[in-house]
Amino acid sequence: MDSDRLARYLAGEASPNDHADVAAWASANPINQKELERLSAAFKPAGQPGAYDVDQAWSRVASRLGQTVADPEPIGLPLASRPAVRWLAAAAVLLAITSALVIQGRDRTVTYATTIGQQRTILLPDGSKATLAPASTIVVPAGYGKPNRNLTLAGRAWFEVTHDEAKPFRIAAAGMMVEDLGTEFEVVASGTGLQVTVVSGSVAVHRAGGGGTVTLGPQDVATISPEGQSSVDHYAPVERITSWRQGTLDFVDRPLRDVATELERWYDVELVLAPGLGQRPLNAPIPTANLTEALEIITTALGLTRADVGRVITLAPKP
Repeated sequence: MDSDRLARYLAGEASPNDHADVAAWASANPINQKELERLSAAFKPAGQPGAYDVDQAWSRVASRLGQTVADPEPIGLPLASRPAVRWLAAAAVLLAITSALVIQGRDRTVTYATTIGQQRTILLPDGSKATLAPASTIVVPAGYGKPNRNLTLAGRAWFEVTHDEAKPFRIAAAGMMVEDLGTEFEVVASGTGLQVTVVSGSVAVHRAGGGGTVTLGPQDVATISPEGQSSVDHYAPVERITSWRQGTLDFVDRPLRDVATELERWYDVELVLAPGLGQRPLNAPIPTANLTEALEIITTALGLTRADVGRVITLAPKP
């Protein structure tokens, strides 16, 4: 959720589109709903619809954070007559509350999860960002950043890391450890092992049981099996591989079984493959918002038929 849009909503200056976006965000996840209720509770009506006592809200938040309270409203101007100032002050309160939540989060383990078809971007206390793909989970343990920055990932996520040599950024995934040595990379952890794609900077993957370390640079893609066997593809089309953030799953020589698993993350369906199809590679871009189009691309590219029974879709070779 865009903080400016949320601030306008809290300050009573939201447009109809803002209201719709905030409502959709809140209803998408119980955690979002609770966060909105907590933020809304910091604002008290100032006697009329759409007016909020931002000063009082800021005072409560600032006292909680041990800060000096500043008057955000110019002297002589009534609160209700200055909508721009009101929502800017609300943004300051929102920032303070969010900061407080982040600080509190360091002292307890926090789990972030996405449902089928959902993406979520998480801002970590050190300024690093993680974008979760659908049906994925990140666990941020208590004490994150003191001194290490360790996470646990199940599923798929894109990371933009604020690099700090004194505080390593590490991700436990699929029985291995991924350590940031740079800035932007993607990790996919599944039952078939681990895939790490580096867009910029460098990443080290430490295999389980002391099986050695694989170091990756820009445009490198490493695939590591659960048994620790690894292969690295240099000069890979990393922008295509990570294009899911822009609404496209662009598969590059991916076995159909992996494609099916990925599609099940984005669409509420079960894909069943006929014997022998799982190893067939797919090279094609697939949309993340149109199941009919996605299946048509796959069946056309690989010469397959589909049979639907409720949520179960079976793919088989054409006779």
